[in-house]
Amino acid sequence: MSSNSEQNCEVQLAAEIEVLKSALADKHSQLLAMESACLQESDRQVELEDSIIAWQDKYERLYESHKRVQKLNQNLEDKLLKLVDRNSGERAQLTSDVATLSVRLAQANYNIQSLKREIVKPVASLLAAMAAWNRIGSGQSITEHGRTHWSKLLPRFTGDAPGWPKCFAG
Repeated sequence: MSSNSEQNCEVQLAAEIEVLKSALADKHSQLLAMESACLQESDRQVELEDSIIAWQDKYERLYESHKRVQKLNQNLEDKLLKLVDRNSGERAQLTSDVATLSVRLAQANYNIQSLKREIVKPVASLLAAMAAWNRIGSGQSITEHGRTHWSKLLPRFTGDAPGWPKCFAG
């Protein structure tokens, strides 16, 4: 019996060895598949690392560009604010100048009107006196040339003569 039992044990051992060899072959094929997957993932990881480096480079360039544009915008904003301040000051000065010149213009117009009134009165009085003198007939008569001359002057002083500036018209 011992030989039978030994044979039985050997058969069982041989069967177990076959099972273990089959399991070992399965594990080996799984290991090869995992190694192949690992190599593929390793290649993929290298590609991803290259892609990450490229994206980091792009990000850094964009960030630097953004900082430059931000600084430029700040400088432009500062310049615009200075221009606005300067133009506000100039506008205030111009407004003040316009007000001053408007007052001076009004005064000048008033002075012109006053001078016109002052000029017209003596000339009208002179002409009236001459007319009265002519009517009296004092023996000295005004020549035709004198009458023409004074009749041309009177419209100039009253603002009715052609070419007389409109601002001096009555």
